[in-house]
Amino acid sequence: MSNGFCNLDFASCETLASQLADNICRAIARGDFKTGDKLPSISKMAEMCRTSVRVPREAIRLLEDEGVVKGRPRAGIVVLGKKRFVWRGSVLFVSYGRQAYYYRGVIFKNIAQRLSEKGWRVDFVSLACGDGGTRRQMGPLCRALQNGHALVFGAHFDEATISEIRKAEVPYFAITSSVGVDDGAAAGLASLSASEAIVELAEASAKAGIGRALRVVMDDADELFGVPFRSRGIDTENLVVRPDGGINRFENSSKFVFDRLVARLTDSKKPKVGLVYFGDDSFTEAGLWAIDCAGMRVPDDIRVATLSNRGNRPFYRLPLTCVEYDLLEHAERIARGMLAFLDGRKFHRQITCSARFVPGATL
Repeated sequence: MSNGFCNLDFASCETLASQLADNICRAIARGDFKTGDKLPSISKMAEMCRTSVRVPREAIRLLEDEGVVKGRPRAGIVVLGKKRFVWRGSVLFVSYGRQAYYYRGVIFKNIAQRLSEKGWRVDFVSLACGDGGTRRQMGPLCRALQNGHALVFGAHFDEATISEIRKAEVPYFAITSSVGVDDGAAAGLASLSASEAIVELAEASAKAGIGRALRVVMDDADELFGVPFRSRGIDTENLVVRPDGGINRFENSSKFVFDRLVARLTDSKKPKVGLVYFGDDSFTEAGLWAIDCAGMRVPDDIRVATLSNRGNRPFYRLPLTCVEYDLLEHAERIARGMLAFLDGRKFHRQITCSARFVPGATL
């Protein structure tokens, strides 16, 4: 029998009773205690944990309320069975660099507000972009995990991040860009159902005879966009924009988009681009101007598609083809699912948002 469940962090912001209750649940999940086994007595646990009897007494009360253990006269504290772990701590949101203000930032903000209204403490940590394997880059996450956070939520966890979360033995949720992707270890998986809309865009592009698509985005290339196009014989390339910080970051990026896009479209040494897809609405105006300055006409010489968040669609003189999301609805669905999971109820493994393909005159 392991006594590791009595290792408490007296400097943590989480109460000692909550820590002890969580540790006992983990011990049961590991098989240290089986159904019918008896836990040490209240006085014995207080001695082992070097606390007053109030701490183990409160921890056992929490576990009795959750149906994990039962205090029986003359029989002691008996384990009822391997129950679903019920988390009582805070929620930690993890983002990678500029994800904090990209579309995932919209999702995080709305989920955080919903959870806060329910009384949950919400914290954020931002990791460096690029290789996440170094201890320096993992530092903010490691420190946060040591502060008693009970659940981690984020987008596209890399292997280094997942490794640190597993070491801390805390559950986590991952939000991914395509339905059905599963890293095999998350407590739950929330999916952004953009994949079907992207597939429709790829199919329409193939029918229009497009041979190469250029994707203008704020993050590195992902498989969500590239695979559906390449599987239909359409080559893809990416123009990655990394906005400067500050309030004028998008305005500063517009010039970058304009200059780079004009240079690409007028370069006779490179293959002709048949479709430009803007992964963020902020770049579209500059992109349309660049297309015009390159001497091309929409839709005669080139097609244009854009990401459009419902309720945040900018005004265009041209009817563009859109992949449209309702991010607020998506965030609320994730929040409801997470709250259900935190309350010990069933969590729906796939949460999809309203993503639809909106064809315009360009395709």
